[in-house]
Amino acid sequence: RLDAVVEEDGHLLMHSDTTAYLDYGSTIEDVNDTITAILTRNDADECWDLFRKLTKRFAFRDEGGAQAVRELLTTYGGQRVVHGHSPIPYLLGEVGTEEGEDSAGPVINGPHVYADDLAIAMDGGVTMAGKLLVVQLPLHD
Repeated sequence: RLDAVVEEDGHLLMHSDTTAYLDYGSTIEDVNDTITAILTRNDADECWDLFRKLTKRFAFRDEGGAQAVRELLTTYGGQRVVHGHSPIPYLLGEVGTEEGEDSAGPVINGPHVYADDLAIAMDGGVTMAGKLLVVQLPLHD
């Protein structure tokens, strides 16, 4: 199976910058087991709810963002959250909305560390003609 959350060498790896993972369990194993069970039941409503929750964005970006990361780290372990899903230009507020306003954006050359250095964003904006970021952890920042 492909797990939804993994802690590796102090890095809490997850797809999206959301705290919705907390809705699915109090341990990494619980989250992964619950999400696997939902997906294998193949119930359309349940899968839609999972999709809706785990594709939320920006929980770590603004005021309260560092606290949201701390809640995940306290619950699941690790020293930093590493996520994709939200393109770095959106996190930086340097482009328009997802609806396509101001399609020209900044050049992203690497991950974005934010939320009191507790979160690493890895989505360079590949869906916006940006870069696909690949880095070795830990970052040397």
